Amino acid sequence: MGRKTDQFWGYVKKLPNGRFKCTFCESEFCGGASRIKAHLAGLQGQGIAACKLVSEAVQADAMGLITTSKKLKSASTSVNAKEDVHEEVMGLIPTGKKLKIASTSVNAKEDAYEEVMGLNGNVYEEDMGLIPTGKRLKRVSTSINAKEGVEAEVKGWIAPNKKLRSASTSVNAKEHIILSIEMEKNFTENKEELKAEIIVDDIVDRLVGNVISLFTVKIDFENIDFEWEFKEDLKNLLFTFCKIRVVLHDAEERQLRYESLKNWLKELRDVVYDADDVLDTLRYEFSLKVQVHNQKMDKVNFNLCNDVKTIKQSLEKIVSSVAGFGLRVGLVDSITNISLEKNIDSFQDKEEVVGREFDVVKIMNLIISSGNEHVLSVLPIVGMGGLGKTTLAKLVFNHELVKKYFDVRAWVHVGKNFNVEGILREILKSLDEESIGFEDDEIEQILQELQKKMQRKKYILVLDDVWDEANDKWGCFMSLLEGINSNFGNNIIVTTRDDKIAQKIMTLPPHHLEKLSKDDCWYILKKRAYANEGISLPLDLEAIGREIAKRCRGLPLAVRVLGKIMCFKCDKNDWLSIQNNEIWDSLDGDSSDVFPILKLSFDHLPTPSLKRCFAYCAIFPEDCDMRKDELIQYWMAEGFLESPRERSMEMEDIGNMYFSILLETSFFQTARKDAYGNIISCKMHDLVHDLALSIARFETMIVGEDLEDNVSHVQYLYVRFDGKTTRRNSFTGDGFTKLRTLILENADFGNMLPSLKCLRVLKLSGDNIISLPDSFEHLLHLRLLHISHTKIEKLPKSITMLYNLQTLRIKDCSYLKELPKDLSNLINLRHIYLDGVYIERTPKDMGRLTSLQTLQFFTVNLDAGCQVEELEHLNKLKGELDIYNLEHVRDKEEAKRANLVEKTKLYKLGFHWDIGSNREDRYGSDGDVLLAEKYNDEAVLEGLQPHRYLKSLSITGFKGESFPSWMLTGCDARNGLLLFDYLIEISFSLCSKCKQVPPLGHLPCLRVLKIQEMYSVTSIGTQFYGDGNHRTFFPSLRRLELKQMTSLVEWKDAEEMTTESKVFPCLEELTIAECIKLVSAPSHFPSLKKLQISMICSRPFINISSKLTTLRSLNIYDISELYYLPKQLLENNINLKDLKIFGCINLLSISPYRESAFCTSLRSLYIGNCENLMYLPDLLSLEELVVYDCPNLRCLPSIQDVGDLVIDSCGVEDVLSTRLLSCSSLSNLMICDCPNLTSIPDLGELHCLTTLEIINCRQLRCLPQGLSKHLKFLSIGGFRELEAFPSLHSISHLHASLEDLTLIGWAKPSSLPNEIQWFTALRSLEIREFDGMKTLPKWLGNLSSLQKLRIYNCKILMNLIPDLRELHSFNELVIKKCPMLTRLPDGLLGCLTRLKSLGIGGFCEELDVFPIPLSVQHSHVSLERLRLYGWAKLNSLPDEIQHFIALKELHINGFDGMEALPEWLGKLSSLQKLSLWCCEKLMHLPTMNAMRRLTKLERLEIIDCPKLNGENLMYLPTMQAMRCLTKRERLEIIDCPRLNEKFSKGSVAKLSNIVLIPKIQDIYIITKSPLKSILMIVLKLLLLELAFMSIGENVLVQSFLVTFTYRVAS
Repeated sequence: MGRKTDQFWGYVKKLPNGRFKCTFCESEFCGGASRIKAHLAGLQGQGIAACKLVSEAVQADAMGLITTSKKLKSASTSVNAKEDVHEEVMGLIPTGKKLKIASTSVNAKEDAYEEVMGLNGNVYEEDMGLIPTGKRLKRVSTSINAKEGVEAEVKGWIAPNKKLRSASTSVNAKEHIILSIEMEKNFTENKEELKAEIIVDDIVDRLVGNVISLFTVKIDFENIDFEWEFKEDLKNLLFTFCKIRVVLHDAEERQLRYESLKNWLKELRDVVYDADDVLDTLRYEFSLKVQVHNQKMDKVNFNLCNDVKTIKQSLEKIVSSVAGFGLRVGLVDSITNISLEKNIDSFQDKEEVVGREFDVVKIMNLIISSGNEHVLSVLPIVGMGGLGKTTLAKLVFNHELVKKYFDVRAWVHVGKNFNVEGILREILKSLDEESIGFEDDEIEQILQELQKKMQRKKYILVLDDVWDEANDKWGCFMSLLEGINSNFGNNIIVTTRDDKIAQKIMTLPPHHLEKLSKDDCWYILKKRAYANEGISLPLDLEAIGREIAKRCRGLPLAVRVLGKIMCFKCDKNDWLSIQNNEIWDSLDGDSSDVFPILKLSFDHLPTPSLKRCFAYCAIFPEDCDMRKDELIQYWMAEGFLESPRERSMEMEDIGNMYFSILLETSFFQTARKDAYGNIISCKMHDLVHDLALSIARFETMIVGEDLEDNVSHVQYLYVRFDGKTTRRNSFTGDGFTKLRTLILENADFGNMLPSLKCLRVLKLSGDNIISLPDSFEHLLHLRLLHISHTKIEKLPKSITMLYNLQTLRIKDCSYLKELPKDLSNLINLRHIYLDGVYIERTPKDMGRLTSLQTLQFFTVNLDAGCQVEELEHLNKLKGELDIYNLEHVRDKEEAKRANLVEKTKLYKLGFHWDIGSNREDRYGSDGDVLLAEKYNDEAVLEGLQPHRYLKSLSITGFKGESFPSWMLTGCDARNGLLLFDYLIEISFSLCSKCKQVPPLGHLPCLRVLKIQEMYSVTSIGTQFYGDGNHRTFFPSLRRLELKQMTSLVEWKDAEEMTTESKVFPCLEELTIAECIKLVSAPSHFPSLKKLQISMICSRPFINISSKLTTLRSLNIYDISELYYLPKQLLENNINLKDLKIFGCINLLSISPYRESAFCTSLRSLYIGNCENLMYLPDLLSLEELVVYDCPNLRCLPSIQDVGDLVIDSCGVEDVLSTRLLSCSSLSNLMICDCPNLTSIPDLGELHCLTTLEIINCRQLRCLPQGLSKHLKFLSIGGFRELEAFPSLHSISHLHASLEDLTLIGWAKPSSLPNEIQWFTALRSLEIREFDGMKTLPKWLGNLSSLQKLRIYNCKILMNLIPDLRELHSFNELVIKKCPMLTRLPDGLLGCLTRLKSLGIGGFCEELDVFPIPLSVQHSHVSLERLRLYGWAKLNSLPDEIQHFIALKELHINGFDGMEALPEWLGKLSSLQKLSLWCCEKLMHLPTMNAMRRLTKLERLEIIDCPKLNGENLMYLPTMQAMRCLTKRERLEIIDCPRLNEKFSKGSVAKLSNIVLIPKIQDIYIITKSPLKSILMIVLKLLLLELAFMSIGENVLVQSFLVTFTYRVAS
C-alpha cells in the first residue's frame, strides 16, 4: 500500500469527512493509495471513477506502478479439476439406496444427526446408504495446523486420499489489475461504502437438522411409490445441504474479495430461505397439527412434496457451480466450547476507564470554577467517533464532587435531530422515570413540570452526541432553560464530533479529547484479551498484542472491542491472523477511522449465528434501548438460536450467551439492571449501529414517513410514523412476500397479512389499529407476535392456528379484555406477556403449554382448565409470576399440585387473595359451599411453598392467623437447608388476621421489607429477628416500611434477645405510618439516612431517633405530644439536609435553643400546620425555607444563603431583618396572608431576586423599593387598608425585564395603575378582585409582548377592551366571575386566531343563555383548552363548542340547570380531559355511542354533581375511552351522593368496573354521605387492592390517596 510519502498523494486533497478530492477533475472518493492510483490510471470500479482530466504522464506512471506492484493472491480452479471434483462429489450417493430410520425417538433423531453430520466419528451403518461399506466420515479440524495440512475428507465431498486440484488461469494485464483492485477495495472503503455481507452458514446448519427431524415423523402416504420418491428427495436434499455446508465458512470469509462469490452466496441465500419456508411448512403440516389435535394427519399435500423437489433442484444447480471457486473445506466450532471456558460478566460499566484522569480533573475544575459567571455555562467535549467522549462525560456526570455540587443531574442523548421539545421531554424523563406520561403533552406543560423539579436548584445537563448546528434551535433551547431556572451556576456538557458546533455554543473553552497513548491502549487490550490472571503473558503474544494495540491508533472503542474479541482467540496463530489482516492496510498513516477495526472485530466473532444476531440489531433505530428478553426472542423467532450443535441448551440460554458476548465485547453497551441484578436492556454505540446497518443493509430497512416501493430484497422491515396523522400504505404484492420481520408503528397495514406468508416476527403498535383481520392462519411460520398500544377489542380466532408461535406479547391494548378460548393450542408457546391491567383472566388449559417459560400472572377460578393445578407441569417457568384469586383453591393438596417448589427459575412470586370478595356470602341456597372453605388460607399457603432460590415474595389478602411452617422455621423440611437465602424483597399486605410477623432477620440478602395493614399484629417481638444464633440480624436490609398497623403496640429491640449481635447494619430508609397505638420501638439504626414517620405518638419517635447519627432526610407528620425535636437528633446528625414537619399541633419549635450550632448541614426546611409554633432557631446554612399555617410564629430566624423563602399564613411582624437582606442568593420571595406585617424594607441588595410575591398583607402601605433588575415574576396586592392601588413608579425600571405580573385588588381601587402600560416585556398579566373597577383601560391592547390575560372576580366590571389585534403572540384569555358582564364584545375574540386557551363565564346571573360570541368560531382550529363557568339559570352548553375539533381539555363548572350533556360532545375527538364540576341537576351523560368516539380521553373528573345517578355513571366502565387511560390518569368522584342509591350490596361487581380503570394514579373520592355507605366500604376495599397489586412492570395504582371528608352543607 502507498502512504502519504507516495508521489500520487500530491494529486489529491483530503477532505474533512475522510474522503479525497482529485486535483485534476475534482471528483470525490474514499481513500486508500490503490484507489487514488486506480483513479489516476483511468481504471473504473466500484466507488472509483476514472479521471478524464489527468495528464498522460501521470496516468502512465500510475498504470505502471499498479501493474508491477500487484500480484494475484489466488488462482482459479481449472475446468478439468472442477469436473474431477464434481464427479467425486456426485459419486457420494450409491444408486438405489434408501435412508432407513430405525426409531422415531429423540435418541434416534440425535444419532441420525450425528451420523450424517459426522460429529461422533463413528462408522456409518451400511444400510444408511451414505458411503460405501467400511468408509468413515472424518471430522474436520478447525485448527490452523489442520487448515495448513492436507484437505480434510468430509462428508464424502472429497473421496479419501483425494485432494482438490487447482490450475492457474492466465489473464491479461488489465484483468490482473482490475482483479487486484477488486480484492483490495473492500478494505479501503469507508463505512458508508462498506459492503453488506451474506451469512447463511447457520441457516444451512439448522436446515440439516430440520430435514433429519422430518425422517422421525410418521407420514401417511397414499402409495408406496410416492412415499419412496418423497423420502428420496428428502435424503438428496440432506446431502446437498451437507455438501454446501462444509465450504460455506470459507465462502463467507472470502465474499468481500470476489463479487462473483458474493453473487453465488446471494443466490444460495434466496434458495435457502425458500427451503426454510418449505421445511417449516412440512413440519407444521406433518407434526404440529397432529400434536395439537391429537389425531391422525390428513393425506400428504402433493404440492409440498413438489416444493421439496424444486428446492433440491435449485440447490443442486448451485452446488454444480461452487467447485470453480477453490473453496476450502471446514466447519466452525460450537459456541458452547468457547463460552464455557470464558468467564463472561456482562456488566461492562464496572470496568475502569484508562487514560482519562487528567481530562476528568480539567473538566471538573472548569464547570465548578465557572459557577457564578453565567446562569448557564456550556462546555463542549469535542472528538471523533469512538474516542470516548460519552465515557468521559459519564465519568464527570457520576463523579462524587459533581453529585454534591449540583442538586439536579440530567442526561439526554440528542443524536442527529436537535428537537427542542423532544430534548425537554427527555430531560423530564431523566429526572423522573414516572414522567413517561408526559409524552403527548404540550411544551408548556413540560416546562411547568421541569420548573417544579429544577427551579431554584443548581443543575448539570449532559447533551450527548449533538450533530445539529442550527443556531435558532439552540438559542430557543437556551432561552427556555434560562426561563426554567435563572440562578447562576448551572452547566451543560455537550459531546460532539463537530468543532463548528462547539465554537457556536460554547461559553467555556471546548475540551478537545486526545487519543489514548500506546501504553494505555496496550493496558486495555491486555486486560480484555488475556483473562488468565496470575499467569504472565508469553513474550511472543505480548509482542503481537502490543503491535495490534498500536494499530488501534489510540481509539478506546476499537481497543475495547478488538481486545475482547481476541479473548476468544487463544492461539498465537489466531493473534497473528489479526495482526496480519489486510484491513490494516486500508488505514492510511494518519487515519483515525475506527470503522475498519470494528469490522475486523465482527469478522472474528466466534460463530455465524452470533454474527447474524448482531447484524439483526440493525433493525432497531439508533440509540434504541433494546430490551434483552425481547431481543433474544426476536433472535429465537428468526431461527438464529436453533443450531443443532447446541441442542443440549435451551434457545434462550444460547441467546443469553450471545447477548453476554456482545455486551462483553462492547458491541453492546450502556446495560441497565433491575432491582434483582438482572440485565434488562442495552444500547449500541452509533458507530457500532452503523456497522450493523452496513453488514445487513441488503436485508434490513428502517423507514419513516416515506416507504420505498422496492423492498423485494428486504427481509427485516421497520416502519415508523409519528402517529400524528393516519398513514395508509400498501403492503400487498410481491415486494413484501419475503419479509421475515415486520415492525409497524402507527401504520395502517390494511389487508396485508395474507401476502406476508414468510413472517417470523410481527410487531404492531399504534392506536390507529382498531381491529385485526381473521387471516392469521396464513402466517404458518410466525414465531413472535407483539401487539401494543392498539384499540383492538378482540384477537381473531385464527391466531390459535399459529402452532409455531413462541412468543405472544400484548401490552397496553386497553380495549382487549379476553383472549381466544383455544390459545392452549399454541403448543410451542414459550413466552406469554399479557397486560393484567386489562386482561383479567388467563386462558384455560395453560397446563398444555409445557414449553412455557414466561407467564406473568395466573388467575385461579373453579372452571375446568383454570385451576391452580394447571401450573403443575410448567416447570420451565422463569422470571415473575403472580397468582390471583387463591380463595378458589380448596386445600393444601390442591395448592401443592402447582408444584412451585420445582420451578427454580422463578425469581419473583406473588400470592393474592381477592380482598373484595365476601366469602361468607359464597353459599348456594341449599347451603352447599360454592367456594372452598371460607378461610382455608393457611393450608393453601402451606401447599404453595416456593423453591429456596426466590428473590422476591409478596402476599396480599391472606386471611390465615399464622404464616406457613416453611416461612416460620426458615428451613426446608426435606433437606434441612435454609430457605430464602436469596430473597431480596418481601411484601405483606392486608394479611388482616395474622397475629405475628414471621422471623426474617436471618435472611442474608433481604434488602426491602414492606409490612402494611396487618391489623391483628399487636407486637413485633424478638422472634422477628430470628432464632438468636446469628451474629447479625437483617444484614442487608436497606428499606423497611411499617404502615397502617393499627393494633401494633410494641416493637421490641433485638438487644432484648442478645447484646452481642448487630441489627439493621445497612438500613438506610425507615417508614412508619398510621401505627397509632405504637408506644415503643428499637433505637439501633446505625446507617439510617431517611426517616419518614407519621400519625404516631412522640415516644417511639424519640426512641428511634435517640441514637441516629447518619440521617440526611427527616419527614414528620402528625406526631402527637411533640414539643421540640429531640436534642440528640439535632446534634448527632451532622449530615441532615432535608427536614419536613407537618401537622404537629403541639410543636413549639425545632429546638428549645434560639441560637444553636446544630444542623449546620440543613439545606431545606418545610414547616406547615403547626399552629403553636412560636419561633425557629438560627439556621445559617439553609437554602430553602417554607413556613405556612403557623399563626403564632412572630419572627424568622437568621438565615444567610437562603435561595427560596416562603411565608404563608403566619403571624410574622418582621419578615426582613438586615441579616436577611444580606442573602445575595435569594431568588424567590413569597409573603402571603401575614396580617401583622406592616412594612418591607428596601430590597436593593437582593441582586438575584427573580420572583416576588406579596399578597394579602392587609397592613402594608407601600411596595418595596429597589427591586432587582433581574425580577421577572411579580405578584402584589390585597392591601385592604389603602384607598387606591399603590403606584408602580418604584418598579418602573423593570419595564424591559418583567415578564409576569399579577395584581390583586380589593373593594376600593377603581382602576389599574397606569404604569403598567410601559411594561412592554410583559407576557402574562393577571387582574383579580378589583371590585371597584368598571372598565379596562384601552392601553392593554398596546402590550405587544402579551400572551396571557386573566381577569377574575371583578364585581362591577361591565366593559371590556375590544381591540387586541396588535397582540400577535396572544394565546390565552380568562374572564371569570364578573357578575355585571352580560356579553363579550363580538370583535374581542374574532381577532384572536392563535388562541389556545379560553376560560369564560360567571357573568350576569339573569342570563338564561351563555353569551358566547359568534367570533369565537375563528379559533376553532387553534383552541385546545376551554373552561366554561355557568350559573343557576343555564340549562345547556353553547352549541358553538361542537366546532372546536382541536379541543383537548373541556371544563364545565356551575351549569346548575343542565340535566344532560349534549350528544355532540362525542364530536370532540381530540378531547383528553373532561371535568364536570358543581352541576346540581346533571343526571345524564351522553349516550354510549357518543362517548365511544372520545377515544383520546385520559382524565375524567366528576365533582359535586349530586343528581348524577349510578345508572348513568355505569356508562363509564363500558365506555371505550375509559379503557385508554395509560398516562397520568386520574378519576375524581367528589360529592355525588346519588351513587349510593344505585350501588347496593348486589351491585359490587358493577361498582368494581368503575374503579378498575387501568393505570389511574390518583383517585380522589370525597363525599357528604356516612362512612358506612356501601359505596365507601366497597371503594376502599377495591382501591386498597389496586394500591398493592402489581402485574409485571405495570403498576395499577402508582400513587394512592382516598380522602374521606365529612362536610356539613352550609
